[in-house]
Amino acid sequence: MKRILGLVLIALVASGCAAPAYGVTGTVLVRPKLLSYHAPDEGEACTVADSLSDVGAGTTVTIRDGGGTIVGMGQLGSPTVTYPGEVGIGKHKCELTFTIDKVPSGKGYYSVEVGSRGQVEFSEDRLFGGPSLTLG
Repeated sequence: MKRILGLVLIALVASGCAAPAYGVTGTVLVRPKLLSYHAPDEGEACTVADSLSDVGAGTTVTIRDGGGTIVGMGQLGSPTVTYPGEVGIGKHKCELTFTIDKVPSGKGYYSVEVGSRGQVEFSEDRLFGGPSLTLG
């Protein structure tokens, strides 16, 4: 009986020691397809360059911990126009956002992968502070 109570106590303590989980909201910037010779408005729909056609609304975003274990998955939203610097013809990028809920903290370093474009490493602070990736 003491052994069973001890195991129950250990299980209760261990479950209470789990690191909290948080949501991760990040952005992905990609090259746009230039369709005309004007500067589009920020926030309007954006067409991704043909060379990045595998990156768009619905593309899977995967977060792994430092050991390579998948700790969260989500999808990119629709691309919109953003100007990360100077505004003008050909100066915009397509911005896609993602939110992944319940990513466990306390893992030190994490990697984020968009589709099958390769993993980008982030510190825990940077990951939970809003990671930003640039592709293409």
